[in-house]
Amino acid sequence: MPTMLESKAVAVDSVNDDADDTVGPVETFRSELIELNEDTVRAFLELTDLPAEMEHCRIERIEWEKKALEERVEADEARTASGSPVQRGD
Repeated sequence: MPTMLESKAVAVDSVNDDADDTVGPVETFRSELIELNEDTVRAFLELTDLPAEMEHCRIERIEWEKKALEERVEADEARTASGSPVQRGD
């Protein structure tokens, strides 16, 4: 017949086995949370960069339109100076 000490040892072993069985899923869950947090931070940083990127694109577009208009004016002035009729494309 097992002694009380042996019974307690068996109970402790059982608890340890249960704890070992729990560690795996807990570690997996922890890893998934860390990965999710990293993805969230990455997405947040991308979203915060968007307004600046959009503003940069808007400024580039304005500069491009300004340059195109200047080139058009120069071409019109060159045609006028040479006596050719000015043609409008719009």
